[in-house]
Amino acid sequence: MSRSSGKISGACGFCQQREENESTGHLYKSQDEEIFAHYKCMLFSSGLVTQNTPDLNDFGGFHLEDVRREMERGQKLRCSECKAKGATVGCDNLDCKRTYHYECAKKCKAKVVEDEEEGIYKIYCHEHRRNHSEVTLNDAAVPQCSSKGMRAASQDVLLEQQEEDDKAVQAAGDTAANQEPKEEPDQHVPPPQEGLVKIHLEPETYMEAAAE
Repeated sequence: MSRSSGKISGACGFCQQREENESTGHLYKSQDEEIFAHYKCMLFSSGLVTQNTPDLNDFGGFHLEDVRREMERGQKLRCSECKAKGATVGCDNLDCKRTYHYECAKKCKAKVVEDEEEGIYKIYCHEHRRNHSEVTLNDAAVPQCSSKGMRAASQDVLLEQQEEDDKAVQAAGDTAANQEPKEEPDQHVPPPQEGLVKIHLEPETYMEAAAE
């Protein structure tokens, strides 16, 4: 499934797909038709929490402004699978840098944890899926809003660290390029000065001169 790097009219603002099926969930759209989003893309986004209030049912139980902000955050996050932007679904291991579109996470064998009764919606990448049961049990007492908030904050911190590292590498390269090469000390031995003649005296001559 190919993804465009730009915004596609009528497509989900996260995965940039218009298709709507059982896997993606319903494709919601705002009244002004400016925002489109799949239910599952919102449900598993690290920075979104469903409010479950009647007045929000027109957008899957999410605040429209929250969805807008999460889409803006997604423009800084590239999918670990397809490399396109909008990847707001992060691995629930807080030390992991992998982040995905929801469908891409499923495609690359990430573990999807979905418990509607407990309000738990998270994924674990292929590397951390083996120990997800232990992590889920430890997180059982943590409200979903706190768990998701920590995951989104972790994604932002990792992103800031990556940007700082990139700037440091760029700065080091610029500094090296602008440095003038140091002049090496002249190791050349000057030639003998003209007019000076090296005189070698035979031992006998030296002795006669000393006697006089």
